[in-house]
Amino acid sequence: MAAAIDFIKKNYDLKKSLSQDEKEQLLRRFEISERSLETYISRARKEMRINSTDLGEKIYKLRKSDANVTWEEIARMFERTIDSVKALEKRYKKRLLEESSK
Repeated sequence: MAAAIDFIKKNYDLKKSLSQDEKEQLLRRFEISERSLETYISRARKEMRINSTDLGEKIYKLRKSDANVTWEEIARMFERTIDSVKALEKRYKKRLLEESSK
C-alpha cells in the first residue's frame, strides 16, 4: 500500500483528477481494486496537504524571524515560486486564526 501511495505522489499531479487511462495503468501495475485505488489517491492527497501545511508553518516562522528574509529568498530555499510561498503562508495564517477562534 505504501509503495502505491508513494508512486502516485511522485508520478501524478494530484491537484487534478487522474484520467481513466492513468487509473487503469495503476490498477494493472499494483493489481488492486478500483476502490483501493481511490483510497490510495485520497491518502496521497491528504499527505500532500499535511506537507504543505508544514511548509506554510516554516515559511511563516522564517518571515516572523529577525532574519529579514525576502520572499524571493524563501522561494529559492523551497524551490517554489514567490506566489506559491506567499499563498502557503497565507493559508497557514488563516488556519492559525481559525484554530485560535475555536
